[in-house]
Amino acid sequence: MLLHFRETPPPKPVPIRFTVAPPENTTVDSFSLSPDSRYLAIAAAAGPRRSLWLRAIDTVDLRPLAGTEDASNPFWSPDSRFLGFFAGGKLKKVAVQGGPPQTLCDAASNLGGTWNQDGVVVFAPQQGSPLFRVAAAGGVPVPATKWEASGGAIAHAHPTFLPSGHHFLFLAYTAAPEKRGIYLASLDSPEVRRLLGEQSPGVYAPGPSHGSGHLLFVREGTLVAQPFDPVRLELAGDLFPVSEQFQAIGGRRAFSVSATGAMAFLSWMEGSAGRTELVWFDRGGKRLGVVGEPGDYRQLALSPDEKQVAVSRQDRGNQDIWVLEITRQAASRLTSDPALDVFPTWSPEGDRLAFQRVEWAPFGKPPPEPARKSCC
Repeated sequence: MLLHFRETPPPKPVPIRFTVAPPENTTVDSFSLSPDSRYLAIAAAAGPRRSLWLRAIDTVDLRPLAGTEDASNPFWSPDSRFLGFFAGGKLKKVAVQGGPPQTLCDAASNLGGTWNQDGVVVFAPQQGSPLFRVAAAGGVPVPATKWEASGGAIAHAHPTFLPSGHHFLFLAYTAAPEKRGIYLASLDSPEVRRLLGEQSPGVYAPGPSHGSGHLLFVREGTLVAQPFDPVRLELAGDLFPVSEQFQAIGGRRAFSVSATGAMAFLSWMEGSAGRTELVWFDRGGKRLGVVGEPGDYRQLALSPDEKQVAVSRQDRGNQDIWVLEITRQAASRLTSDPALDVFPTWSPEGDRLAFQRVEWAPFGKPPPEPARKSCC
């Protein structure tokens, strides 16, 4: 008797998509998906206060992590047991199962960090400096990238380790456009190599086999992916869009990828993108009425005659100046430039508006000597 065996190919994986809402009455500052895809850490802000929240993917509950006040830009240990984060001018870590945070070293700002299998943390301590490395147990940090102030360097930020644990990506901001972009670096050498000229953090997403994967980044407000060989350390194909509902944030990483290939990203939803409502109140605190439709408003200015409100409104990663007419409840868009248009200011006569146009906005901060624009 002869027995014949035929190998059956494994079933094709079926993508699973779902939405995670931030804690009630908060907005998302930053977030990170754990390497094992089991947890999502969210730095959520309620007014000026910010803290870390944790959601297990197999539950619907978010729980706050004690001792993480003022936390931002969380990142994970490779075993998904600890979270690194920035708070109070320090780089810290905290166990996701509980316990007080531990300070690793000073970090004046919060420009991102990454953690490899050998217990090395690479992080961006502040603008005007290279990336640094420090032991995950804490210690004295030392430079991890080469700093070229003569080339107009502004910041090295948002590092992320590749699977080897020795090479990592980071975003370089410089005054020279030809030097800005996503760079490749190594723990073995301070020398770096430019991969792309994007003004976006880059993240590696593993593929189904060894030596395959993609580099994810943002181009013109769209989340895109380009094949990347993690062994040869080079791009290997044409890019393609990942999602049409991606919500970019100027200079911040609005997406995260796990070691298993799962991805989390900030999205806009048609009909629900607005998060702010402009409301009139009298001096006693009584609500009098609403101005315009809900939207993602960032700054506002009331006209001298109190009949119009100028606002900077964010939509799909860009910010433009709008004018809302209070009596007619009508809205008109005044700018549509790809740059960020912010901080509207009325002339004393109320017939003109001045605003700030940010041609590039690393980490949400305006560039030196910002251009001032005006319109009628």
